[in-house]
Amino acid sequence: MDAEPGRGKPQASLSVNRQGDKGKNRIPSDLTPLSGAAVESSGSEDEVEDDESDTDEEPTNPQPVILPEKEVESREFSSETGFYKFIFKSFVREDKIGREDWLTTIRVDLTANRMAVGTGLGKYLAKDKIRDIFWKTMSEEVAEFRRMAYFLFNRYGRFKEHFKSHPVQRGSGVWGDELDNGDIFFIECVHVVPAWRRKGFGNMIIDELIAKSCREGRTPVVTIVSPQCFLNEIQERTKNEGWYKAHQIEARTMEQIISFWRKSGFRRIGSSRFFGRPTDPSHPSVTILPENDFNPAKPTFDPELPPESKVKQSAPKSQEDISRSRSMKLLRDRLVTHHAVLTLQDEECVAFLWNFKPPKSQLNITNSVDRFLNNTLHHAAMRFKPKTIAWLLSNANKDNLLSSARNVEGYTPEEALKARLEIMRTIRIEKSPDGSANRDLSDISAAFTGFPKNAVYALAAFKRLRDLPRYKYLQLQFGCTCRQCISGILSPRMRVALMCQARWIHKMLGNGEGPSMWDMDPSAYVQYLTPELQEIIRTEKPIQQGYSNLFFFVAETLRRRKLPTVCDVMNTYFSYKEAVPCTRMFLDKGGTLQDVFRILFEQARDSDDWVGDGTQMQRAAIVIETLPECRNDHEFDFLENITSCPR
Repeated sequence: MDAEPGRGKPQASLSVNRQGDKGKNRIPSDLTPLSGAAVESSGSEDEVEDDESDTDEEPTNPQPVILPEKEVESREFSSETGFYKFIFKSFVREDKIGREDWLTTIRVDLTANRMAVGTGLGKYLAKDKIRDIFWKTMSEEVAEFRRMAYFLFNRYGRFKEHFKSHPVQRGSGVWGDELDNGDIFFIECVHVVPAWRRKGFGNMIIDELIAKSCREGRTPVVTIVSPQCFLNEIQERTKNEGWYKAHQIEARTMEQIISFWRKSGFRRIGSSRFFGRPTDPSHPSVTILPENDFNPAKPTFDPELPPESKVKQSAPKSQEDISRSRSMKLLRDRLVTHHAVLTLQDEECVAFLWNFKPPKSQLNITNSVDRFLNNTLHHAAMRFKPKTIAWLLSNANKDNLLSSARNVEGYTPEEALKARLEIMRTIRIEKSPDGSANRDLSDISAAFTGFPKNAVYALAAFKRLRDLPRYKYLQLQFGCTCRQCISGILSPRMRVALMCQARWIHKMLGNGEGPSMWDMDPSAYVQYLTPELQEIIRTEKPIQQGYSNLFFFVAETLRRRKLPTVCDVMNTYFSYKEAVPCTRMFLDKGGTLQDVFRILFEQARDSDDWVGDGTQMQRAAIVIETLPECRNDHEFDFLENITSCPR
């Protein structure tokens, strides 16, 4: 009969039965199972104070529902004495119907003499196949997988710019454009049974998962993991502890988890909570030693103030209100100006600052920061108080000490304002009913209609702009970064892309010179017309020409540096009297400019180099590459909606 874990003393080394894997995944020196920390750790046995509390219970972090899967491989390891027979089994499944072409779940199980040793679960994401709906699609996934999509990548699946170029957010600076395209493997769970921990099995499972992610035509650019995936298990073990001790245990255990992943070849991506291990062995992150990996700044721990999440998870609302009142009282006692910015109206705050004289026990406005390293100007910026911002910049910003100071996220006050506005523009974050860290994320980019008035004036205050001309106000309101957007909305590159697309469609539908799409299959160009008009337009040449003319008028409107609105396009239409009869026939038969806009935006989106197949850049690269880049580039849904052209 097979010995129970801990009763035998097998030899240290293992032989691998599959040719080509010899020397890989070797078991460490002592195979005798021991209890360990919550997660496979390479640290010493006394690193965690509560190691003795480990049990054989399953981890409590949420697991995805396991649907039918197929076993794709099984391989064996044996100790030299033959005492233990280790078996790795690999499984692959498609999570839901219709997702098998872009999402594959890979699971590996490790057993020893038919006893469970550990398991690993990962998701292979073919990101480029869903880039046009990347955020929308990923909003249906589990928490950390979803957070990875929303906070590392933009809505089109490209690596966010601030992780590439920001002096602090870029972290070690080794991650860049290589993450814009290509597939991703995300490790969702690695669990080793407590009796088998601290024996290297966690690393073996990780290596096996990554190896399987590179099979059957799969080629991930990077494998990503979030140590936060294991936080729920830690919190479950400390739920009966006082909040102070629980905080200490959680913080220490999280450091051990991060250390484990670093020793497994993972390095922090920018300053985010995510870690990556590149597939390319020549990637610059490979040269970074674990101890030299980037560590972002952390908030100062305040023993008098329990974490907000602890209050929300364990206290009734009335107690939560008391705690919030206590936190505000502590803030008032410690940082008077911070308290004033958070509680007073803009004008009242300015009046308070004029009369403020710091007590001897407090620092002045310039030096006072909270535990997140936010100074008074940070708080004024993130609460859209332009008059307070202007006052602080004029009266308390000697040598730019206030405006250049960075908080724990690495943001100056102006950068913190812009970061908050970017979130407001793109992501809706909804906390779960219990106020825990689990949140629902959704893409709201298409619904963006401009920033609030106070936010616009807050941006202007940092630029020392007192009287905003309308064009400048619109550029700030709609997030223009190139300073050339028409009405603050239409960037130079978008203008050229839409203009070229409109001309292309005009040519394809027939501009009176040579063959046209009407001689082949025009279905893609008439799909939004009414059924009656679709029948008529296939045979009536004048109506065909009238429809084609409208795309020319849109292109001409854009050439004149006007927005593609119904009003502006119709003004262009009326300026071409010789084209009126055919176009009028199309409009009289029930055609609308909205039909034209829908086709235009859809095809421009499909040919975009970020969202579509890139054919637009191929056709107009010489012109587009000479134009400045802007935050409003590639925002087809926003532009379509803001110009009153709903899809």
